[in-house]
Amino acid sequence: MKKVFTLLLSLALFVTMTACSQDETAKKAEEGKEQTQEASANEESSESANDADATNEEKGKIGYLAISLSSDFTTSIDNGMRKAAEEKGYELMTIDVNADPELELSSLETMLASGVKAFYTISVASENVWNAVQEKDSSVAVISQQPSASANAHVVEDNVGMAKMFLESLDTYMQEHNMESAKLACMWLAECESPEMSMYAGRQAILEEINKAFEGTDSEVICEVYASDPEGQTNNAESILNMYPECNVIFCYGNDMGVTAANIVTSAGRDTESFYIFASESSEEVYNQIANEQSPLRGCASGSTEELGYNIALSLISYIETGEISDIPVPKTLCDWRNVNEFLQN
Repeated sequence: MKKVFTLLLSLALFVTMTACSQDETAKKAEEGKEQTQEASANEESSESANDADATNEEKGKIGYLAISLSSDFTTSIDNGMRKAAEEKGYELMTIDVNADPELELSSLETMLASGVKAFYTISVASENVWNAVQEKDSSVAVISQQPSASANAHVVEDNVGMAKMFLESLDTYMQEHNMESAKLACMWLAECESPEMSMYAGRQAILEEINKAFEGTDSEVICEVYASDPEGQTNNAESILNMYPECNVIFCYGNDMGVTAANIVTSAGRDTESFYIFASESSEEVYNQIANEQSPLRGCASGSTEELGYNIALSLISYIETGEISDIPVPKTLCDWRNVNEFLQN
């Protein structure tokens, strides 16, 4: 009996150990399976990351050779270009040349050496930039802000259309407020001052339309001033009011100038009801000032500079991917006291 009991106990112990052994074996097998699956997943993830890196490397870079990043216009362009580049998986290389022609050419060499295949530029010396590209790598595409510059494509600003918007809005305001004549001061970006500068042609086109409209009337352009930085713009607005007390209209070629000029006119205690200011660019603050009857800022050419930068980047990317590149239009819409509510954010 004792032997039978011992035999049964040994049998039970063997069964228990066998079951435990089987559980442990199964557990190890399951762990091994999980480790294999994890290793496989990591390998696939690593391969996908390498494929993505290879894809991004194949796409190359686009560039922005900026005359300066001290104005809202140039920085908004950069923001728009960066947004498009990120969406499409490209790298944007932006270099501020600080209006230095020598730095501009050395920065161009840096871009080309870094693998930039297409770039946009507001140049100090556009022809020098183009000639340098042709000499070093003519396969690189250039989009220029200057309409007359040598380039593969251009930003096409409808300055004549904008001047006509300004003149139509001004004429309506003058009639509504019994203003007999316009004594106009023009505040330009510094890039508009000389024929070698990037926006000179735009300034000339606008002035031609204005002078044509003023011909045979008592209205006239009484002065022109130039500045790109906020301090210079403020000083210019103050100088206009001090030197030309008859001034009652200011045309501002830049998206931050209109607000600056309006604030200066208001703080100077001028009769804002008989004052008209127009901005060539738009922003939420511009819209707010136009909506405020106490502000002399009455109208603007509404359009998004950031959207322009976005479209420029898309055209550069199109060149890299398809070999095709096209001009970039800058559509603008008149916003003034009559329809400003349509432009205000809800």
